[in-house]
Formats: sequence, C-alpha cells, structure tokens
Amino acid sequence: MQENHKYNICMFIATIFFGMTYVLTKICLNYSTELHIISFRFLIAFVISLIFLQRKIFPIKIKDFLYFKI
Repeated sequence: MQENHKYNICMFIATIFFGMTYVLTKICLNYSTELHIISFRFLIAFVISLIFLQRKIFPIKIKDFLYFKI
C-alpha cells in the first residue's frame, strides 16, 4: 500500500507542475520574448537530464541490435 501512496504523490506533483507551466508561461510572456522562454526551458531540461544521466550507460549487444533493427 505504501508503494501506491508514493505513486499517487508523484502523480499529484507532476499534475501541479504541468498545470502551473501554462500560468507561469503567460506571466513570463509579459516580461520576455518567446525565444528566451523556450531557450530557458531547453536549458533547464538539459541540465536536469545531465544530472540524471550520469550513470554508466551499458553497451548494446549485437544480438539486441538485431532484434530491434527494422
């Protein structure tokens, strides 16, 4: 039951975050241009992805590559 509770909290936080982006973007448009806002959002996403992707990436085996080759 505690795992389910943890997922519910994460979904609630994600919903609040996604809902607030529309309001915050509207406020930011009063003070900045669209290009600056988009650039800043991509910069934030890049920095966050660098933080989470610091773990070692395992090499792809040829056998796995052949399964996914289309």
